[in-house]
Amino acid sequence: MIDKLHFTDSSATLTRGAFTALAYASPSIGGWIGDKILGARRTMIFGAGVLAAGYLMLALPNEELNYQPR
Repeated sequence: MIDKLHFTDSSATLTRGAFTALAYASPSIGGWIGDKILGARRTMIFGAGVLAAGYLMLALPNEELNYQPR
């Protein structure tokens, strides 16, 4: 983040910490929403849709990256 995105050291540390906290907390929050609000069937359908959308986005070509190894 410091080299590529030009973050300061403290901003990079704060961003990494926030990402890590959300990565660990999001399954608990999602489980609570699935149990209390959506129900099992709607949660499974929604989760499958999110996964399918993510895989579709990974499959799309991106010509902006133009990766060239050194």
